[in-house]
Amino acid sequence: MIKVEIKDLQEGDEIIVATGSNLKYLKVLKNPALSDKKGWMKSVNDEGYFKWDNNAAKYKALLCSTKVDEVTYKYGGWQGAPDRFKTYKSYIFEPDIEKHNKKVSIDLNNADILLVKRKEI
Repeated sequence: MIKVEIKDLQEGDEIIVATGSNLKYLKVLKNPALSDKKGWMKSVNDEGYFKWDNNAAKYKALLCSTKVDEVTYKYGGWQGAPDRFKTYKSYIFEPDIEKHNKKVSIDLNNADILLVKRKEI
């Protein structure tokens, strides 16, 4: 595994990213593309200090596949009220891309990205 930047990703790459306190195993389905909008981005200068740039180029959210389990819970229904349902999504760390069941768009700007496997040409 090597650490890469979003600009280095290619369609077919398998990557690991940290989101909150979880890790996600993703397969890149589209090449990264620059966004038309610019915005704030934090970078580190040559001396190791953080620097804020308010006109930085950003990438669009990247289309990837992953495994997601959806669980629907029933609640309510007391005192004659109608039943209500809530669906929760749980992202599963699944290295076998054949088991991926969901396409997601994920913002990888300023994210730590580990390249696990590159699609062989």
